[in-house]
Amino acid sequence: MQSALTSVSKDPSESLETLARAAITAALTNKWLDAAKLNEKILTQDNANVEALNRLARAHLCLGQLQKAEKTYKKVIELDPYNN
Repeated sequence: MQSALTSVSKDPSESLETLARAAITAALTNKWLDAAKLNEKILTQDNANVEALNRLARAHLCLGQLQKAEKTYKKVIELDPYNN
C-alpha cells in the first residue's frame, strides 16, 4: 500500500494546497498517521491554519491520541471561537 506521504515531495516550499489535498486524501483512506504528518507539515508553514488544525485534531482522535486531539481542538477554538 502506498503512503500518501510518498506522493508528496520533500520540498519545504511545497504549496499548502498540495499538502492539504494530500492530507485530505490520507484521511479519506484512513491513513491517519500520514494525515497527521501532512497537517503538521502544513502547520510548520502556517501555524494558524484552522483547517489543518481541525484535520490534525481528527487524525489524533482516530489514532487514539485523545490528549493531543483535545489540545489541538482548543487551539482551533482560540483562533476561531465560532468554529464548532
